Amino acid sequence: MRLIDQTAILGNRRWRDSGVIRSVAFSPDGTRAFSGSDGVVKLWDASHGLEIASTGTRGHDLVWTIAVAPSVAVVSRGDFLDFHDPATGSVVHTHEKAIGRTWSVVFPSSGQAVTATDEVVRRWDLGA
Repeated sequence: MRLIDQTAILGNRRWRDSGVIRSVAFSPDGTRAFSGSDGVVKLWDASHGLEIASTGTRGHDLVWTIAVAPSVAVVSRGDFLDFHDPATGSVVHTHEKAIGRTWSVVFPSSGQAVTATDEVVRRWDLGA
């Protein structure tokens, strides 16, 4: 294993965020990346490390985890799940969960559903 991009460490303005980054996820094709920090979700051009869009979270909730599929990016923040357009970074739907925080979000190999874990494991139909 080797570090392939240490420009952010050396002070280059690429991949900069003013908050503590808690989660990063890349699009399946590797062209975009989402990062989540203290109340902010950012969409990045992965090949150049440049910010494309930035969205504040309601109530400045901490971002816990992010997962990206071809058709949607799922962001867990506070007691909410935000569903983002992976091309623009904009929030297209918010779901307030009834039971606790979601600590992990993953997409099965089918890419059709997302599994979110808090006190329970849930499976989401993204087409509904």
